Amino acid sequence: MEDSFIMKINKKLNCKDRDIKKNNYWYIFIKWILRIFFAVPLYIDYSREHKVDNKPKIFVANHLSTLDPLMLMIVLPEQVSILITGGVFSIPFVGKLLAKAGHIPVYENQGRAAYNAAKEKLLRGESVLIFPEGQLSSENGSIKKLFSGALRLSIETNIPIVSVGISMTKNRWIKQKMYLGGKLEHARFYLIGKYAVTVGSPKMFANYMHKANHINTITKYLLDLAAKSASRISENAYLGA
Repeated sequence: MEDSFIMKINKKLNCKDRDIKKNNYWYIFIKWILRIFFAVPLYIDYSREHKVDNKPKIFVANHLSTLDPLMLMIVLPEQVSILITGGVFSIPFVGKLLAKAGHIPVYENQGRAAYNAAKEKLLRGESVLIFPEGQLSSENGSIKKLFSGALRLSIETNIPIVSVGISMTKNRWIKQKMYLGGKLEHARFYLIGKYAVTVGSPKMFANYMHKANHINTITKYLLDLAAKSASRISENAYLGA
């Protein structure tokens, strides 16, 4: 049975947040700050297809907005280490906060280091969040070809993948070119409107030899979940049916 609710960000911290197996208080502090900051401009609609537990998971999500990592920190009851482009960690103060909160930088040509860091966290019983497109989704909302790192992590650690489908009101982006760590990034900021998230059920994948089929399965599930998110937005939404 789907457990769906409209999140009021300014309410008291959901009790599930207190059940996190290994609390990182920097993470909780940042999560609270984000909830307060986005309480007015964003209306967040969160739905989940399975119950929350303390088991480690590999969350994968489509990536419509540059701020998706922050939004998922707000809505997910689990504490997750998010793989974030390394340039963000070069921002004064912000980078240090992200590192203290347990997030993982992904630097260009150093993907193996990020992969190993994520694997280590999973084997310690922690959860991670990956944007498997490796970049922002297409501007029309469609999902780009997924990289296989999350799938490989799942098979090597025997930890399930939990897909997360994101949707939002169309044409509310603010596009901004910016240099992060000396690299030009084309950012898209979504700051006002409805932001919908649907968390799917855990799925296990047994054989890396069937990588193409597994990636196709994950992609289709992400699209399905994003369409469910879009269906809860009355205005035009990305990845709607």
